[in-house]
Amino acid sequence: MKGKKVVLGSASVRREQILRMMGVKFVKIPPCVDENIGKNISPLLLCKKLAKLKAEAVAMQCDSSCLVIGADTLVYLDGKILGKPADMEEARRYLQKLSGRTHSVYTGVCVHYKRKSRVSFTKAMVSFAELSCVQIDQYLMTKEPYDKAGAYALQGIAGQFVSKINGDWLTVVGLPASVLAELVGKSL
Repeated sequence: MKGKKVVLGSASVRREQILRMMGVKFVKIPPCVDENIGKNISPLLLCKKLAKLKAEAVAMQCDSSCLVIGADTLVYLDGKILGKPADMEEARRYLQKLSGRTHSVYTGVCVHYKRKSRVSFTKAMVSFAELSCVQIDQYLMTKEPYDKAGAYALQGIAGQFVSKINGDWLTVVGLPASVLAELVGKSL
């Protein structure tokens, strides 16, 4: 990515931190896209489609020489996508469902460069410890769960709830560096 103007098409602080950790210099432009494009689609296809929509929406605001990164993360359990909770009660329901169970996390990544998009994804399996009502209530008071898919942040306070991860932990955080590097390599 050296020598290229890199644009992160995301409002996510976590994705911003991952790019900084990778040593990437970038500008951040949050995409303006409707993420409610259908719940009757597989999480694999949905995360890829949303990542592409985000990257392409931001790319329309940039010069074609910009390398634009879009990503989307989904939490999936019992055949349902657990998105960002609308309110405290929905966050509570999500955390109760996740308690003591293993769920899937999918992150789609898109790199848009010179009018071409390349898209991929990763999947991780995340196991939660049993959570008490008190633990859930205390976590809800932190305000951390409200802008996170599945109502939790692995890299935050909720990290203590996770007993096991099978897969890349950056998938769960929201931007798998290995997938991003592979897509950038194919795009240049």
